[in-house]
Amino acid sequence: MKFFTAKNNSWFCFHCGAQILEGEHCCGFPNKNKIMLLFHPECYITWFTENFNYKYQRWKMEQTGEKKRHWKKSKLGRPRIYKNPYKARNIQSLICYHRKVGNQDKVQELGQMLRDLEIRREQ
Repeated sequence: MKFFTAKNNSWFCFHCGAQILEGEHCCGFPNKNKIMLLFHPECYITWFTENFNYKYQRWKMEQTGEKKRHWKKSKLGRPRIYKNPYKARNIQSLICYHRKVGNQDKVQELGQMLRDLEIRREQ
């Protein structure tokens, strides 16, 4: 946090929204994007205590198990078929190769591995 003396009348307080007049004392606080938020010194004290109390209440609720409600995000696209899709794709390509070669025993073995990777869905 830095303290300033306003050089012109183009600054506004972040908390109360009032204009910070030329020659008035103000303080600045950088936010996440490194943009300076300007406050009157009294407004900064009230803003800081409100912000602190809000964060403390939120943390206390998370500790007691009362979590904030989240909307369930619907997934786009087709539902998954296999638990590990990368491993399943590898097995599918091996099945294709062994079919061309004519190794039916290996095709049966790989087919069983592929069925084990499937996600069981109740219908």
